[in-house]
Amino acid sequence: MDKLLDNINLVRIREFLHAYHIPGLHDILLEHKDLMDKIFENGDKERNEQNQNNVMLSDNDLTKIVAKVNLNIVKKYYDAGENYGNPEEVGIYRQTNEEYASNFHVHHKSTMISTMYINPPAKGEGGEFMIQIPPHQAQSFQVKKDWVYFIPGWLPHTPSPQISSTPRYCINWAYDSNIRAFNKLTGDIW
Repeated sequence: MDKLLDNINLVRIREFLHAYHIPGLHDILLEHKDLMDKIFENGDKERNEQNQNNVMLSDNDLTKIVAKVNLNIVKKYYDAGENYGNPEEVGIYRQTNEEYASNFHVHHKSTMISTMYINPPAKGEGGEFMIQIPPHQAQSFQVKKDWVYFIPGWLPHTPSPQISSTPRYCINWAYDSNIRAFNKLTGDIW
């Protein structure tokens, strides 16, 4: 795992969308797919009662990996203040052609959020990451294996519907601090 983190590369897709390529990350996450299925299915009642898309997960091998990857990116690329949240808490969202929630939302308490994927649909199959920078129209971006995507917590975002029946897993993580994030390479202030 540490070797993977030595070769992270930033791609600035937009001012408010940064992507970090980590070759081999998808295969590491894929080892935890069965756990995510179990957690997601057990959390159906909780998600429905609280009108949430994610099932929250914390303090296990998967969340430790997600925290390590994201904290490494934050330390290397951002000046974002001290995180007061639990870095080992993640949200799991599973989507298929029949099971999805596509509603724009924000994370008011979070300085920035990240997302990474297992089994992202191929181009043309939907499941894109959509962001909306007010007052402009929403834009869609094809998500890929081995990439971690960062956006500011205030930015409206949602997944688009997909046509593939293969489950697409979205692993969401939040960085909560009292200051706006500044990207050390791009100069972007969120």
